[in-house]
Amino acid sequence: MEKMSLPSEHSIRTHIEEIYLRGIELGKERRNFHKFLQEEISALAGKFNFTPDKEFFLPNFRGENHNGYIDVAWVIGSIPIVAIEIDSSQREKSIRKLLASNANLLFWFYYGNKPVEPFVNSIDVLSRVKILHYPTRFGRLGIRSQKLIPAKEEIEKSPPSKSYSFMGIRKKYPNAYEKWSNEQDRKLKEYFDLGLSTSEIANKLQRKSGAIRSRIKKLGLR
Repeated sequence: MEKMSLPSEHSIRTHIEEIYLRGIELGKERRNFHKFLQEEISALAGKFNFTPDKEFFLPNFRGENHNGYIDVAWVIGSIPIVAIEIDSSQREKSIRKLLASNANLLFWFYYGNKPVEPFVNSIDVLSRVKILHYPTRFGRLGIRSQKLIPAKEEIEKSPPSKSYSFMGIRKKYPNAYEKWSNEQDRKLKEYFDLGLSTSEIANKLQRKSGAIRSRIKKLGLR
């Protein structure tokens, strides 16, 4: 039998970060943010040739007469290969569910604001769980991301070219990941009607080209 090739941890991190930043750009509210992440991370499974399984069932979790569910699992058949729990608060149960899943790659996606390493390390003594920490605040003015903070070990192991890119992108494109205003939509339509290229519109609106393409599609421009 051909040996299964696991996806790159860095590649998974990069794609999930893009999903998170897209949620920021769309201005998702707190009550909808978890669902958005769960749906998008499930859809991402196909890119890595896995089948998504939302609310992956863990029978007799903790060895008790109590079941558990993983937010997202990427599976082959019924076997979980990647398991991902998504939380806005620190829940010991989430870490224990990941460890009980026996998946090859375990990710805890935490978008709260508390330090994570002491909490995770007190439960995961073998350091199997990979931490995806994206501090986020929700307020009356909408969702706001703080600077992305990778786990300490990821900083130490990462090559200089590895990109946790939120701040760098915002430096180059000041309006990146901000919610679209009516005025910016009006300008986008105006530039589109003038025949400007995507990159030209991106420069004028100070957003990434990918965001311009997505907005053109959403607005139904042809």
